[in-house]
Amino acid sequence: MSKIHLVMQGKGGVGKSLLASYLAQYIREKQGGCLVFDTDPLNATLSRTKSLEARIVRILDDDHVTILKTAFDQMIETCVEMDMDTVIDVGASSFIHLLEYCEVNGVYDLWHEMEHSCILHTIITGKDFADTCEQFGVVMEKTGRLSSVSSIVWLNAFSGPVEKAGRGFEDTRVYQENKEHIKAIIAMPVFTDGMVHHDFLAMMDAGKTFDEMINDSSVHLMSRQRLRKMKERVFNTIGRAGVLA
Repeated sequence: MSKIHLVMQGKGGVGKSLLASYLAQYIREKQGGCLVFDTDPLNATLSRTKSLEARIVRILDDDHVTILKTAFDQMIETCVEMDMDTVIDVGASSFIHLLEYCEVNGVYDLWHEMEHSCILHTIITGKDFADTCEQFGVVMEKTGRLSSVSSIVWLNAFSGPVEKAGRGFEDTRVYQENKEHIKAIIAMPVFTDGMVHHDFLAMMDAGKTFDEMINDSSVHLMSRQRLRKMKERVFNTIGRAGVLA
């Protein structure tokens, strides 16, 4: 049974494409392959990492307003035909459209019938705590409570502690209403300190994966060592989330 990983958050700039990249790298290393889609019509961040071979899903017409629902058709059909684990980076601007498309067209039931399981990945941040919690609620209302779908919540503390007025995610009403449908709550690794942060940014700016940087002899030895430790931390975290279980 292959898995479809939908990385969704209606709030932009929360680390969604970064998480999608982490998942794609992890799955490729553990399973030898991973199908990757980038559905962000305005900022196709994931596709900048060329080695992931992310397929850009063109969901906006030339007027940049009209949604091309046939693009979703093609993406869903490809997921089924390829029969391998898939990561879909859902752009903030395509978020609602894809949710509605999947709901109206019974996509989750289709995947389930064809023995594809679906995992929703949503990010909560400190800076935008209230907004990201609200958007998580939208995801759960539309899809996360289906028996054929499981949900993983990622807490991204890059912009500060993931809380508001001393109350964390598990203290919120939206968590209490949906906790039975959440498979795991995982803290995303953050790399904000000194040389580690510098090496991390260099990797992101170059549009490369951990392995590309680690195996690049033009990158300084100690930078490669720090990146190796970062990769180990990220992969161990994803492993604890049970994305392949």
